[in-house]
Parts: sequence; structure tokens; C-alpha cells
Amino acid sequence: MEIIQNRYGQERVIEKISLNRLRIMGDSLIYKQSLDKNGNIKLFDFEGGPFLSLGGKIKFLNSDWLIKSIKVEDVDKENFYSLLLDVELQY
Repeated sequence: MEIIQNRYGQERVIEKISLNRLRIMGDSLIYKQSLDKNGNIKLFDFEGGPFLSLGGKIKFLNSDWLIKSIKVEDVDKENFYSLLLDVELQY
């Protein structure tokens, strides 16, 4: 698990779920997302970051991970978002 801060000092928690899956979560009053024609998430932008997009990278445990898919998890807390990222380690 790793805790990062967005540009406003809010915390985002990143944790490894399995070999190629990460979860990133945190409070966000607003967010932006874009969907492809099939309804799959192409990008998700927490308030103040991080900005996540298919084909983009996320740093975790001093490594770069390529984002292959983004899914929003259902949570029962207002203004809190949890995302599942399918990723691939970049060497």
C-alpha cells in the first residue's frame, strides 16, 4: 500500500490487489470521466489528481504500471471513489 497526495494535499491510497490489479481510492468532491462507445471508462480524473487514462502510467512502489482498464467500484460513502485498475508492469 502507498499513500500519495494530490495537488491540494488530499490523500489517495493505492494498493495492490493481485499481480496485475491495483486499487486507488480517496475523497473527491468532483471528478471527470470519459467513456468509449461501449461504456468502458477511458479516463478518470480525481479532483486535484491523479489523472488516470487507458494507456497511461501510474507510479506505484517505485515502478511504472501501464493502465489497461479502469473500473469504478461501488462504495457506500458520499464523495468517495474507489477504482480498480488492470495494469502491466513496465520494465
